Amino acid sequence: MNRRLLCLAHKIHALSCKKEHRAFVEGLGSLENVQQSLLRQHLEANESCAYGQKFRFSEVRSPTDFQRKVPLSTYEEMEPWIEQICEKDRGQKILTEEPVLMFERTSGSSGKNKLIPYTRTFKSSVQRAFGAWMSGYYQKFPNGLGKKSYWSLSPLLTGKEKTPSGIQIGLESDSEYLDPISAFFHRQTSAVSDADIQSRSDWMSQTALKLMECEDLGLISVWSPTFFLSLWEEVKKWMESGRLPSELQRRIVDNPGVMSQALWPGLQMVSSWGCGPSERYFQQLRTIFPHAFLEKKGLMATEGVVTFPLHLLDREQPLLVLASRSHFYEFVDAGSPGSRPLFSWQLKKGGVYKPILTAANGFTRYQLMDLIECTGFEGNTPCFVFRDKAENIADFTGEKLTAAQLSHDLNEAVRNLEIAMSFALFSVVQEHPHHYVLFIETTDSGKLRALETDLELILCQGHHYNLSRQTGQLGPLKVVKVSHGAQTYSQHLNKRGIKMGDIKPSILDIRSNWMEVFQ
Repeated sequence: MNRRLLCLAHKIHALSCKKEHRAFVEGLGSLENVQQSLLRQHLEANESCAYGQKFRFSEVRSPTDFQRKVPLSTYEEMEPWIEQICEKDRGQKILTEEPVLMFERTSGSSGKNKLIPYTRTFKSSVQRAFGAWMSGYYQKFPNGLGKKSYWSLSPLLTGKEKTPSGIQIGLESDSEYLDPISAFFHRQTSAVSDADIQSRSDWMSQTALKLMECEDLGLISVWSPTFFLSLWEEVKKWMESGRLPSELQRRIVDNPGVMSQALWPGLQMVSSWGCGPSERYFQQLRTIFPHAFLEKKGLMATEGVVTFPLHLLDREQPLLVLASRSHFYEFVDAGSPGSRPLFSWQLKKGGVYKPILTAANGFTRYQLMDLIECTGFEGNTPCFVFRDKAENIADFTGEKLTAAQLSHDLNEAVRNLEIAMSFALFSVVQEHPHHYVLFIETTDSGKLRALETDLELILCQGHHYNLSRQTGQLGPLKVVKVSHGAQTYSQHLNKRGIKMGDIKPSILDIRSNWMEVFQ
């Protein structure tokens, strides 16, 4: 695509996004009205589906009434309804009156893969946040017009799947997330397309080369910063290989200095997760891109969007603001988990909360396992930063491994190999690439390599762990034999100030460098 057509594609996209940005900014001071309107729309649109009839959507008269009549839900409660959609005709009204267009796959807290339904209205609700974000980007970086972008949403590492009812599982292209105008823009302006990847086995290397060849790159948008750090390693391998195309080699030689600036002199912004466990890796991106603006992404789960970066002309940094026009939200106060969930207009600055979504995909009062802190308000709409997962979970690269899952997987592996163990602890070696370590006390030393192999295979059955392994963000699991495991574990935590009587055994602990502790 020549530069003139590229600019035209950007301008059309910018105009389509501007409406969402304006509507969102205008609604910042009327949060309660915006949210209650969304709730009414959801209930009225789905009162005749099976889920709506069971919980009497038609009788709900207020948000408080909604809380009384409709229970909180988890994926375990949603799963029987999902199974009905998978088995029956897609037109049947089960969780929503709208037909399910597709399912997206993600990993659950038990390690079992989850299927998240996508409807047309749900995609539109997510698009509202995307449009408001992109319009703010264009306002802040007008030089981004006419440049290409790199988007990393869901690398296509698996084949096509369908449910027995014929519904597609997984996206064939990242543009399927978007509305038609944004999808067209995405296809026309992407620095790397699906067609550029000839082999899935070395797609990271191919992606790195295509990016290096794209001199007019203006935006890099990834989820985990560790993903881009892995991609950057591939860039460095190409630089050292002596196999670069002559034109690219000449461009690099003619522009000595910062490597990223030589490759992409017009790069405007790099966007990735930058809060909680991702903070330290986000800072590493600063050393790679000293000439570009680094943006911290908001919290967007497969089940729905919670926050997004809102760019305003009078603010140097974007606000990680609640996506109030996308879904209806409630919040569990982390300091008082047994109390009634709060509405978004009832939150306080400094409070730490667990979000609950009611979304157009049919997930009603659905509890996310994330902890977010309210940092303040724009108008009366809350802004947040992500703090951590609300359960014992490790999620450095998006792998989402929980203590419950690891315990289940380990028990399966040692049972199959007939290994007797007296102590086991999973932790993470935080170097690039990360890898998990199982510290185990056992007399069956001769079976540890087999345990390492079998356990890695079991973990790779989880969608997100497998994805992190295939993209090079995670290295393979290692098994390390230890002696006096429980005693060493307790003594270390006691030295950190935890009373011996308060120490609870855990299968997963990422708080310490256990490799040094067990030496």
